[in-house]
Amino acid sequence: SCLYARGIEGNLNMYKDDIIEEVRAAREAYARRFNYDIDAIIKDVQKREPHSGHPVVRLKARRIKPVKIEFLPDDESETNNKDADASICK
Repeated sequence: SCLYARGIEGNLNMYKDDIIEEVRAAREAYARRFNYDIDAIIKDVQKREPHSGHPVVRLKARRIKPVKIEFLPDDESETNNKDADASICK
């Protein structure tokens, strides 16, 4: 299986961007403050929003229409999935 996108040359060497690294470090430190609890992080963000000086927009939740999904028979879907995985991660 392939977890990371490959570059043009097919290798995994990624360009190091100092700004991206700084943002990721700040995000990690912030998440660590709340023991990586997403509910606690959301509560903190919502508590800070009114004091941010930025407009906060609250949109009404929209319902989406259910979609019917049809599956292939087991023997066909397994073959197709193996072929798809092999071609993606070469």
